[in-house]
Amino acid sequence: MANSIWQATIQNEAGDIIPGAEITVTDEDTGLPATIFSTIGGAAKANPFFADSNGFAQFYAGSGTYRVNAEDTGTGQSQLWRYIRFGDAASRDVGTSAGQLMEVGAFGLGLTEFENSPDLNTPFAGNGSSFRFVVNSTNSPTGLPSGYIIELGSDGTSAVSQVFISHTENRLLFRGSNSDSWLEVFQSGGFNHLQNTSGNPIASNSTTAGSNLTPAQSGTWLNASGSSIANNGYGLWIKQ
Repeated sequence: MANSIWQATIQNEAGDIIPGAEITVTDEDTGLPATIFSTIGGAAKANPFFADSNGFAQFYAGSGTYRVNAEDTGTGQSQLWRYIRFGDAASRDVGTSAGQLMEVGAFGLGLTEFENSPDLNTPFAGNGSSFRFVVNSTNSPTGLPSGYIIELGSDGTSAVSQVFISHTENRLLFRGSNSDSWLEVFQSGGFNHLQNTSGNPIASNSTTAGSNLTPAQSGTWLNASGSSIANNGYGLWIKQ
């Protein structure tokens, strides 16, 4: 029977990511440490193990019921999952024939890969469409090295349309091919009508710290008004 995968971004109760959290997987039936793997083929994986610097953790395991505990060893904060069942449906053969179970992505789009440090200008080396979780990527949207990437029509070499969804911020970007610049889809929650109190005019499409605006904001903001905003003037701003 094929191994099944578990994966998650570890967070505390406030929703903050816990980088490097210690992950312990326990067999619910025996109370003993579970046998887990780093690949679907059964390569050994230590238990416990640690999430990466982005809080992402994953493992494979055979049929059974598991408990997963993720703990920040520095603060004692933790996240717990109970009674995670692997293998009930997987007792059937995997395939696309009648009576079989289809693999994730067999119908055209599914989470097909976790990749560390990919170049998003290089299409995923697979056929059809792909849905990947990437971390520490290059040629991703500025300031967003990690997130979910959807590629439409990839054959592994030719240009494809891409959609990027940040897993840490409410941001969605796209581009028509893997060589184009990223364009962001803005939603109403990202816009604000604010006063420039920086002491200087701010040109259209230029950015400033949120502390230079009134009411004061966090992060960096872009002047989206279409013209320069004078000191003490008001305009339309978009959080970056």
